[in-house]
Amino acid sequence: MHETQHIANNQKSIFVTGAGSGIGQAVAKHFGNRQWLVGIADIDPAGLADTAQSVPPGNCKSYIIDVTEPDQWAQAMDDFGLLSEHQLNALVNCAGVTFGGQFADTELLDLHRMIEINLTGTVNGIYAAIPQMQQTKGACIVNIGSAAGLYGAAGMSVYSATKFAIHGLTKALAIELSSAGIRVCEVIPSFVDTKMLDGKLIGHDGSIRERIKAANIPITDVNQVAETVWKAIHGNKVHHLVGSPARKISLVARWAPHLLTKRYHRMQNQ
Repeated sequence: MHETQHIANNQKSIFVTGAGSGIGQAVAKHFGNRQWLVGIADIDPAGLADTAQSVPPGNCKSYIIDVTEPDQWAQAMDDFGLLSEHQLNALVNCAGVTFGGQFADTELLDLHRMIEINLTGTVNGIYAAIPQMQQTKGACIVNIGSAAGLYGAAGMSVYSATKFAIHGLTKALAIELSSAGIRVCEVIPSFVDTKMLDGKLIGHDGSIRERIKAANIPITDVNQVAETVWKAIHGNKVHHLVGSPARKISLVARWAPHLLTKRYHRMQNQ
């Protein structure tokens, strides 16, 4: 594993959760290959090792943490701060889970787990990162949202609720933390080509991916999301839609929400 010892002169730093796979892994690679110092965090040691091997030597440090645990966040931030001279240019909250299927068919513990990881984990990360970001000129927090947070998505109701919460949290903190010189923004894809789509759809045969394909919904490339995170950190917008499905959902949710309601009803009956 390629692990760093100390930040290089003028090197920027970023801390990425969910970095053992999917969007988080793609973001970590994208920034590490552009010579940023990357703190990579995940609960999966094997996934973190794979990510670290894909980043140039000396550009990353791995942290095995459960994002729902504030103490683990605090320890990781303290350690990463020693490497980055207590400068944190960016935090990217990618850690998330979903259990596709009907609300009543899903185990209550799994519903709670989505809330704890997707929302509480994001809140914990922002809270832990603020002290270092207040000391860093132009610091930016990026929350990974979802098109499911723009309109209530039947069949993924609690996941949708957590992403609505991320959408609102981002809007509020973008105003609240501006006085501290910290930008807060959200990257909003639709369905992204990650292992998350291969999970079983509760109450149905087949996977989430198979259901999406049957509905003729395009799947967004994970590297497109990583590139949008890069643009978000270097831009000035709060919300960044990724891919045509997310843009269409945003447009229809605003101007003709009844059309989305009809589509979800059709998908329910498939």
